[in-house]
Amino acid sequence: MGGASRTPEPFGAEAEPRALPAGAPRRFVVQQHAARNLHWDLRLEIDGVLVSFAAYPTTFDPQTARASGVQAVVTLSVTLRDRVTGAVIFTRPSMEVRERYEIATDPAAYFEESDTAMERVARDVARSVVSAILSSF
Repeated sequence: MGGASRTPEPFGAEAEPRALPAGAPRRFVVQQHAARNLHWDLRLEIDGVLVSFAAYPTTFDPQTARASGVQAVVTLSVTLRDRVTGAVIFTRPSMEVRERYEIATDPAAYFEESDTAMERVARDVARSVVSAILSSF
């Protein structure tokens, strides 16, 4: 891992987050960085809070009367800041992500796929956050 003592790169002081003035253009900086390997750094950081998570059945298997589909609703508070200056580049204090998923009606299979299902929900939420950030530029 890099750090101020190991790589010759600029490290900003911790700054108080500040919002961009109204109407200011949103921008970001990509920095060429020649460490061990030449690469480019995007100097942003994202803060977020999971406000709530809920999942409820939307469809049922007629033979077993078990849920066969669920709607997951994730509410987040997301802020993207410039890592050096602390300027707020993107903020969505109440972002809601809704996705529908099919689930197994067999009880044994249901519990076997729960870890995979949570990973899929996390991946879908991450995609939604990145998409919302990119579409705001």
